[in-house]
Amino acid sequence: MNLGPTVSLRARLASINSHVLWLAIALVCVLILLTAGWLFLSVGSGGTYPQLLACFGLIVLEMAAVLAIALRLQARHVERLVEPLRELTGRMAEVSVGRLDIRADASGVTEIAQLANGFNQMVEQIRERDHWLSTHLGNLEQIVAQRTRELRLAKEAAEAGSLAKSEFLATMSHEIRTPMNGVLGMTELLLNTELAPTQRQFVEAVERSGKHLLGIINDILDFSKIESGKLELDVVDFDLRQLLEESLELFAQQAGKKGLELLADLPPDESLVVRGDALRLRQIVVNLLGNAVKFTASGEVFLRLRIIEHSEKGLNFQLTVRDTGIGIPLEAQQRIFEHFAQADGSTTRQYGGTGLGLAICQRLVDMMAGRISVDSQPGEGASFTVELALPLGKLPDPLPVPVVSNVAGRRLLIVDDTPAHCDILTAQLAGRGFAVDLADSGVRALSMANAAMADGEPYALLVADMEMAELSGLDLIRALRADGRLAATRVIAFSAAPDMSQQLAGAGLAVAACLSKPLRQADLLAAIAAALSRRAPDESAKAQAAGRKLRGRVLLAEDNESNLIVACAQLERIGLDVVTASDGQQALDVLASEAVDVVLMDCQMPVLDGFAATSALRQGEAGSGRHLPVIALTANAMKGDRERCVAAGMDDYLAKPYSGEALFAVLARWLPAERRKAVAASGRREVAAALDPAALDKIRALSPDGAEALVRQVLAAYLKAAGREWERFDRGLADGDAGLLASAAHALKSSSFNVGANGLAERCREIEQLGREGQIRPLLARVDALRAEWGRVEAGLTALLGELPA
Repeated sequence: MNLGPTVSLRARLASINSHVLWLAIALVCVLILLTAGWLFLSVGSGGTYPQLLACFGLIVLEMAAVLAIALRLQARHVERLVEPLRELTGRMAEVSVGRLDIRADASGVTEIAQLANGFNQMVEQIRERDHWLSTHLGNLEQIVAQRTRELRLAKEAAEAGSLAKSEFLATMSHEIRTPMNGVLGMTELLLNTELAPTQRQFVEAVERSGKHLLGIINDILDFSKIESGKLELDVVDFDLRQLLEESLELFAQQAGKKGLELLADLPPDESLVVRGDALRLRQIVVNLLGNAVKFTASGEVFLRLRIIEHSEKGLNFQLTVRDTGIGIPLEAQQRIFEHFAQADGSTTRQYGGTGLGLAICQRLVDMMAGRISVDSQPGEGASFTVELALPLGKLPDPLPVPVVSNVAGRRLLIVDDTPAHCDILTAQLAGRGFAVDLADSGVRALSMANAAMADGEPYALLVADMEMAELSGLDLIRALRADGRLAATRVIAFSAAPDMSQQLAGAGLAVAACLSKPLRQADLLAAIAAALSRRAPDESAKAQAAGRKLRGRVLLAEDNESNLIVACAQLERIGLDVVTASDGQQALDVLASEAVDVVLMDCQMPVLDGFAATSALRQGEAGSGRHLPVIALTANAMKGDRERCVAAGMDDYLAKPYSGEALFAVLARWLPAERRKAVAASGRREVAAALDPAALDKIRALSPDGAEALVRQVLAAYLKAAGREWERFDRGLADGDAGLLASAAHALKSSSFNVGANGLAERCREIEQLGREGQIRPLLARVDALRAEWGRVEAGLTALLGELPA
């Protein structure tokens, strides 16, 4: 609506005020004139004084009335100015609730007209913007949907790539390990035959090369699994000291051939049972020790465990592997933790390897929330340190640490030309109450022994290294035996040579014990206890296991010809009858017509693979009460292989390439008791396989003076504790409580190992694993076999208790 030209608000207000003022003046003037005329007339007619006052009052009233009229007129004009503002405010309120079709009316006042015009422009902009946003929102939804589809496709492609990578790793593992099994198996069989010295040298070279290649393969697979996120930590309770000593022992022969000293400085008399991934920690330690031995030509390799904090919460410790080898330049010290990187990457480098070992160690330490570092100078060796914090663990019913009684005043002479080893042995023995002296050579030892004899305080025992520069241990013992006064001196020898016992026997030199380097604390203490009590220490379990045989009939399903030949030879060598099949269907056909005690089933075979064949076998057994043990043979080393075997109904798992000892161990667990008899090669009487006599001998060695009483005490305590665990196990079965089943099986497993019930312990191990994974059905399928094994163990222990003196 066009109101014509507008004026400003200030001008309008000024105009209103001017008009009202002039109107008021005019009215006042008129009233004054009228009142003056009336007054004049009144005075002329003889008006009185009161009349004059009334006249003036009337004038005042008239002026007030005029003023009120003027103000009223002014208010009406102001109201006409405010009304457009009130209307504009109402329009704004309507716009605020979303009505964008509202517009402000035009005004004749310039400021109000500008305000209304700005309001109308703003509303129009809002309307256009809402329209644009609505349109763009539709486009945005389409863009988001498109991006979502692209991300989903990318995710599916990544998952497919990860799956393909995993399948490739599994395939590569199988394709490489399968022929490696044939190579290493054949060399193991060859080494067990009569060979000329040159032939044996060649075969041993093949075996070393094969194991080295297998180590490279394992490194590559481990790194690939870490990179693809397939590697997970498996948390168990374990003895840290035992793990470190066993890791060090792996390099005893290799270090001995190079003339290196392998030393371990571990805290004595302190519980080191922790909870963590023992397998991966062992892998870290073995890798560091392997590098130290490989890069050290002379000197020593030193493993030290330092406890930083031992509290109720856990164990904070520092592992150090130090060598006296070639060292690492400063610029290469960070690069060595990168994959496929080595300190010397030239084509002329002296030392081989993939460059993955330390990268794997770095990743594993990171997964354990630890730290690994290196300190080295070229030509001065290297020192690798791993810092970890692990919670405390608990091993049920562990064997007690050997206790040497009556040590007060007993003098020991340590003879070793390696100062660091002397310090370690001194710390271990002096802390137990022995009076320890040191001799840094055989000559010095003879002088000190003669002096002690002359003083009337002879040494109760000599602990002597066999490899010394000035006078060897053999020559020292010869000198002792040739001296009439020192001939009866008891000696514990330790050596890195695997045949030192034979050398001593061949020389006609009797010793209280001959221990292998590196020395284990438990072995040394047991040997000292036996020597001081005039009792010979127990033979090693490995020596007792030599020549063991099994009895039974085995079906071997294997499609690879070389692996078939190797496995058949290994099985026949340990006394088993073998029936073969080249695929899963042939295996089922054999089982339909022949009786066997156990099946070794390759997982990947033509026609019908091992998984399908085992599933078919279990379906056929359903409802019959029969259960034929099936052991999986697989060259895959990937996560999930064991779970897949269990799901198919297999009972155990043996990864290729496997050694004859590993094959013997797994078969000993699953052959029926009436078939499974361990017999010594010398033809000694058979011993029931439910119990390992070596475990009982170890118990006897802990207390030579009361050996049989200690055995009776330990076995009685075991049977009592096992009864309680069986009650917990039965309660877990009744409640379907997988955690309780796993806990009871764990406790029974550990105590069973201690008394030599290894078969029962292995069955408990499997039950424990299934319970922890919540796999109730396969667990229940193994309960009958567990109870049957327990029956054999209980009967054997009861019979043994009846033979022991009360």
